[in-house]
Amino acid sequence: MHPRRTTRQRRLVEVGEAGQARLAALAARIAGAGLAARVEALYLAGAGVGALVVEDDAVAEAARALNPEVDVRVEERVAARAEVPSEIAALAPGARDVAEGALRALLTLRGALLHD
Repeated sequence: MHPRRTTRQRRLVEVGEAGQARLAALAARIAGAGLAARVEALYLAGAGVGALVVEDDAVAEAARALNPEVDVRVEERVAARAEVPSEIAALAPGARDVAEGALRALLTLRGALLHD
């Protein structure tokens, strides 16, 4: 992982060098296709996760374009998508997709950083 890409988050107490190492070791699975999946992939690739397993070629291409160092694999039926909170479900379609993808990515990152 290019150090400049993650300099700011490595400086954060909540992430640090140890947290960034956990993210680099993470293999995240992204279910689905479309805008929500692309947003999720972009957040995770930008955060410096080590690998992504996705269901859609367009999602894979978006992640690779942002961060060529991330190992991205395309597989059929990666995982079931989590239910969307009602606050997100009530948004307009485009906003809903962005919010859903961002939330899923942030939950993945939180899980990786809080795991001891």
